[in-house]
Amino acid sequence: MGPERIVWVGFDFGLEFFDSVHSHEDTRFSLRGACSFVPMLGKLEKKRRYFESPYGVWGRGVPLRGQWRARWALPPEAPLLLEIGCGTGEFAVWVAERYPTQLVIGLDRKADRLATGCQLAAQKGLSNIAFWHADALILSQAFAPGEVTTIWLHHPDPYPKRRHEKHRLVHPRFLWQYAYILA
Repeated sequence: MGPERIVWVGFDFGLEFFDSVHSHEDTRFSLRGACSFVPMLGKLEKKRRYFESPYGVWGRGVPLRGQWRARWALPPEAPLLLEIGCGTGEFAVWVAERYPTQLVIGLDRKADRLATGCQLAAQKGLSNIAFWHADALILSQAFAPGEVTTIWLHHPDPYPKRRHEKHRLVHPRFLWQYAYILA
């Protein structure tokens, strides 16, 4: 196989791409049907998609304390489930799909991660889920006392160094906020 055939398979980026300098008449070496090109989205594009999504909650779009259920037209007694550090939001979408009468809020500091959850929720047509771009330090300002029914912390970053322990989601400065907003 000479330089007339160029095959590039990028496993590091999760995509496969095939290009040939010459025609594909010789099918013995052609991979045309076996490979595909999957464009990867950059962080800026993911952020743009998150901020344009109706599932994204950020800035002035964040409901006032005690108004979270009303914003999604759910009854006041509907459970409000909060996943802190939800990442791509796949678990939050899974829960929202199985419990349509409960409001599910996914919270993360990185908007590009939340874009995946917004896309999944849109594909499934869910109306009881939102993805909130914020820091967990403001939970006590965003939720009324007892407004949240359940909080999930799945595999929080351990921050193993002593000087970083204040960033742990299980640090006392976060724990008192969880106790404040939990029903």
